[in-house]
Amino acid sequence: MLVVFDMVSHRTVASLEIGGGPDSVAYDGSLQRNLLGGKVGEVDYRAQDSEDSYRVLEQVSTHYGAHTLAVDPVSHRVYVGYASLFVAPRIAVFSRIDDLQACLGRGTS
Repeated sequence: MLVVFDMVSHRTVASLEIGGGPDSVAYDGSLQRNLLGGKVGEVDYRAQDSEDSYRVLEQVSTHYGAHTLAVDPVSHRVYVGYASLFVAPRIAVFSRIDDLQACLGRGTS
């Protein structure tokens, strides 16, 4: 569960169900997008439609253990790092989801 707080009014703004083993959150402020990663290998990409309204734009499957992420606020690329006992550490780079949706003919959200 991801809980969003308003630090001025000291109240809970939203409570969001998220995937298995969550432990990483990033925010792209200019696009108002939340990225939530978990050790099961899923990244939720959510739009903040208003102060207390969020919706899932995409859920991207990565690899088990890929739960460290960061977003570049200029390019909006998402970087997901992962490692295991059996392979060398790797970083996956994802283009902005809105760009991918446009390329696939699904429009933008």
